Amino acid sequence: MSNRKAIVTQSEIQRALKAAKSSGYSVAKFEILQDGGLRVFLGEPGSEDAPNEWDIGLNLT
Repeated sequence: MSNRKAIVTQSEIQRALKAAKSSGYSVAKFEILQDGGLRVFLGEPGSEDAPNEWDIGLNLT
């Protein structure tokens, strides 16, 4: 089997995380998309796990 080209390189990930950090944001997590994109979630790690007021109001939690 041959090695396939990486969808996103390590340097691209480092560049995106460094840009967020230098802008004063903390990165909660990031996702690599199948089309080669990179999605960066800003905030504190684990902050997306907290229920919001709509989840509570609709009894989704």
